[in-house]
Amino acid sequence: MGSLLIVLGRPRWWMLALAAFLVRGGILVMVVPIVILPTPSGVTNALGPAVTGLALGGAGADLIALIAILAVGATVAIVAGSVLGAWLEATLVCEVFADVDAAQAPAWRGAALRLIAHLPLVLALVWGIPAVGAAGYAELILPQEMVTPLVLRIVGRVPLTVALILGAWLVGEVVGGLAVRRLVRGEPVPRALIGAVWSLLRRPLSSVRLLVGTQVAFVALVVPALIASGAGWDRVRILLSDGIATTGDRQGLALALVAFIGLWLGGYVLVGLGAALRAVAWTTWSLGPARPTPGIDASARGAGAVPG
Repeated sequence: MGSLLIVLGRPRWWMLALAAFLVRGGILVMVVPIVILPTPSGVTNALGPAVTGLALGGAGADLIALIAILAVGATVAIVAGSVLGAWLEATLVCEVFADVDAAQAPAWRGAALRLIAHLPLVLALVWGIPAVGAAGYAELILPQEMVTPLVLRIVGRVPLTVALILGAWLVGEVVGGLAVRRLVRGEPVPRALIGAVWSLLRRPLSSVRLLVGTQVAFVALVVPALIASGAGWDRVRILLSDGIATTGDRQGLALALVAFIGLWLGGYVLVGLGAALRAVAWTTWSLGPARPTPGIDASARGAGAVPG
């Protein structure tokens, strides 16, 4: 509750937390409502020949070039997002604590900590991707049924593998976030990483409660935002497909667009609030009661120590 009271009065923190969330991959979540996912038959038609050729050991030059381009692009995006996200995260921690200096935690060191913390995820992906790929190939070629969405059918075939990958990702996020906070406090990289792991092992029940509580609160803010913006986009898409814009009834389309934009931007506000709440909760858990910097926004002017 203390973290919530601190965050509510500081919208600047919402923007910092939102930006860090987006550059570390959250943008893919936010565009889900406006992206029309291909149908299983469309995926089969598009990827079936390539996947079949790859499975039979006959990958062509075009497929190899496409895989290489995607791999390079993903690597660049991950590294750039990690560096920028680490800088934004360090900036937020420095505003939560008035007595730390972001200069002690260069962005590249924070990004390196984040990437090191995700090594278990890399191992889980190396181990699990073949099984997930085989399950996807089976569902595309010989689906068990066509009612359940493709993604859920793939997960249903390899639930333990998917759970392991998600668990490794979540642990990497928590350990990396705690390590960056220790780095901002002035600890060297090895000590920050070891200290982050030890803090979780030393207080397992407290860390699990905080992890579940912050994730539930974050999801409770993100999911309604995505559903609302998705509904607004569906309305706009239906109006456009019905030819409303060409029949002279442009007012309905304009209102639908305004409503969609409002819902989508409102969703970003909710996501920023949830991300800031999660970030401040983990910061105060690992470093102690927050001491926000006075004067960083109108609500903080004259503020002294604020209990965490």
